[in-house]
Amino acid sequence: MRVKVEEMLRALDRPAAATRFFLLTGPDEGAIAAVARRFSSRMDADAERIDLDSAALKGDPARLSDEAAAISLFGGPRWIQIAIAGSGDDCIDAVAALLEAPAAGNPVIATGPGVSAKSRLIKLVDAAPNALSSIHYELDAGKIDQVASHIARELHLKLTSRVARALCEMVGSNREIIRRELEKIATFLDASPETSREVTAETLGALGAENHEEDINRCIDVALGGAAQELAPMLAALEATALNEIRLIRAMGNRVRTIAKLRPQVDRGRGASDVTRDRANAVFFKEQASVARQLAIWDAKGVARLIDRLQATERAIKSRNTPGGILMRQLLVELTREAAKRRSRTMR
Repeated sequence: MRVKVEEMLRALDRPAAATRFFLLTGPDEGAIAAVARRFSSRMDADAERIDLDSAALKGDPARLSDEAAAISLFGGPRWIQIAIAGSGDDCIDAVAALLEAPAAGNPVIATGPGVSAKSRLIKLVDAAPNALSSIHYELDAGKIDQVASHIARELHLKLTSRVARALCEMVGSNREIIRRELEKIATFLDASPETSREVTAETLGALGAENHEEDINRCIDVALGGAAQELAPMLAALEATALNEIRLIRAMGNRVRTIAKLRPQVDRGRGASDVTRDRANAVFFKEQASVARQLAIWDAKGVARLIDRLQATERAIKSRNTPGGILMRQLLVELTREAAKRRSRTMR
């Protein structure tokens, strides 16, 4: 049965014994993760959690109903969480078997951002009296500010509307990134139930997604400049600051288009440094040195392939079949290695 998000939250707070399967889907991946985490936090601390993925269930459809009917080794509560990739077709037989099984005492919660409203899986769940589904849509800017403030209260932080808005603008209004940033700030400020802490604009500037523009430029310079020795610390910084993958990939696309525009001048024999320093080309003075290095590395064919790879990666990230961070890091590693090889050839 399809329910509104608010109804799903109430149902997960007090799961009915008759409801076997909860499906969370929709474009707001952060909201889905937050709801799943809320369900987990309300389970008994000693509850046994079984993690499955849809690919594993494709080869063994009976496993889900078996796990749902199994008794915990220590006799305590038990629950199952499924990570669904794509449309969910690979686990539809397993879910159907669960819903038709004579008994299933352990609740199953499934998260699948790629499961659309027209998918076979959601139609199966919506038609079942012993299952619930909810579709989570992204919020507008005003409401995401409220979400940030709510997360802050959970972490014993005080957040003014101005600082909440600044945080959301800084991290691209992604709920999961907002939570990670606030968790980092709460740890630094030593916030606790006994002592709540206020997040000031100064604290946010010092700790929250610190200097994202500089972080983005660093990623671009390392990847397109082939700075292999800086790759590991750059990836570590990328993880720590939780940069929005789409924001990063589009910034990288802007740099690649700049290189594409300027490369013909280099091909005609002009020095890369002269090209970037030419006022007519309007390269920002802080970026002139790195753009010059990249102009010397990437020829016209290489630039064309770069554009194709960036577009393909953005499409893959938006499909939500694979975590965006993994795809982004994989791309950065591959580009850095390729740029390093190209640079070594130009230096011979």
